[in-house]
Amino acid sequence: WLPPPKILLENKDYTQEESVAKIHSDFDDGTGNIRYSLEGVGANQYPFHVFVVDPKTGLIRVTQRLDRERVNVTKVQAERNIAIRFKVGDENDNSPVFGAIQQGAVNELSAAGTSVMKITATDADEPGHENSQIAYSIIDQNPAQDMFYIESDGTIYVKNTLDREVQYEVQANSVILTFIVVQLVPAFIY
Repeated sequence: WLPPPKILLENKDYTQEESVAKIHSDFDDGTGNIRYSLEGVGANQYPFHVFVVDPKTGLIRVTQRLDRERVNVTKVQAERNIAIRFKVGDENDNSPVFGAIQQGAVNELSAAGTSVMKITATDADEPGHENSQIAYSIIDQNPAQDMFYIESDGTIYVKNTLDREVQYEVQANSVILTFIVVQLVPAFIY
């Protein structure tokens, strides 16, 4: 039987606490003959000594602030048969990062609903958790004629017919996107 992981909060200072867990051994008869030690990620494997144990009492301490992006779940072994698991609870401590932004182009007089481009962003917080969900929105357009809209997947669409003599700028959170309307001139072959 493996007990559920003990959840420790990211960025919380546990370093001043006496312990975050205690190892109990069936072989501990109270005489002090048992010596406790830890093995595993965060103990004797990188990142080293995040979790340390008092060899006499079995009290496990944390020596530094926990970062979920560095150590998400750790399983340390005490003795041969005692597995202790710690899960670092996510805190919303990472901002979304936009992927490579390219210049978008759309033909003049394109119908409303024409896709212009797609932007993508990622977040280092826990995948599938509310802290890593990304919502796209256009916060500014220049000129401010409400010419574009953005869907929840980051795709930007034409909202109204565009004029090729105007260059448009759209700001989607911390990224400024510039769109140029191009006119397709039909080629006539005689």
